[in-house]
Amino acid sequence: MKRRCVQFGSTIISDLPLTLMILLLTVVSGNATPQSADPLDKICSGVNNTYQCAQAIERSQLRKPGLASVVMRTRNGVRVKLRNGRWLTINDVEKKGDEASVVKYNFRDYSREIGYFLLHRQYYEGDDYLLIQDTTGQKSEVQDVPVLSPDKSRFVTASNGISGGYNANGVQIWRLTKDGAVLEQSFDVKGWAPSDPVWTNNQEIRLVRTFPGSHKHENFVIRFNQQRWEMGQ
Repeated sequence: MKRRCVQFGSTIISDLPLTLMILLLTVVSGNATPQSADPLDKICSGVNNTYQCAQAIERSQLRKPGLASVVMRTRNGVRVKLRNGRWLTINDVEKKGDEASVVKYNFRDYSREIGYFLLHRQYYEGDDYLLIQDTTGQKSEVQDVPVLSPDKSRFVTASNGISGGYNANGVQIWRLTKDGAVLEQSFDVKGWAPSDPVWTNNQEIRLVRTFPGSHKHENFVIRFNQQRWEMGQ
C-alpha cells in the first residue's frame, strides 16, 4: 500500500481556528505556487505507506486534550462523540483469509466549526475518507481530503488515481447542508490526474492537471455557471 503524496495549494488565513484538518483555502495571488498547507502532512514526512501515515496522524491527534475528549481508538476501530453525547463507533472490516475485504479506519481531524469528523479509510489497495456529521452521525464517503470554500458552504476534493490505479481519479464538489454533505457535481477524468485544489472565490476553483509519465503540469479551473459547475482553462 504505497502512499499517495497529495499536496494542497493555499495560503492559510492565520487567525482562523485551524486545529481542524478540513482547510479553508484562499489565494492571495493568481500566480501563487501550490504547496502543502496542512500541518498534519508533516507528520508523514518520509513515510511511504498510506496506512502507516494515517496511524501516525491519529496518534499525534489523540494526544491533544481537545480531541481526545471526543474521539477514541478502540480495539477494532474508532469512536467519535456526537454533540448529543452519544458515541458512534466505526468498526474496521477484516475477514479472516480474505485480505481484499480489509477496511481500516483512522481518525484524521475534527472541525467543530462546520460540525464534521474526518476519518481516513484504508483498503487492501487504495484509500479514501469518511466524513461524519457531529449532530446526526450522517456519513459521507469522499475521495480525498476536503478543501472548504471561503464561505464554508461547499468543499472540493481532487483525487489522483493515475499512479496506482486503485483510487478514484477525478474532482468532486460537495454542498454542506444542515442534514449533511450532499454531492453537487462530480468530474471523472481520464489520461491525467487532478490535484492542488484552491478556491479563488466561492464560485471558482483553481487546480493542477498532471500527465502520467511526464513532468508536464497545467493549471485549470472549475467555475460555477448559473446552475452547474463547468471545467475550463
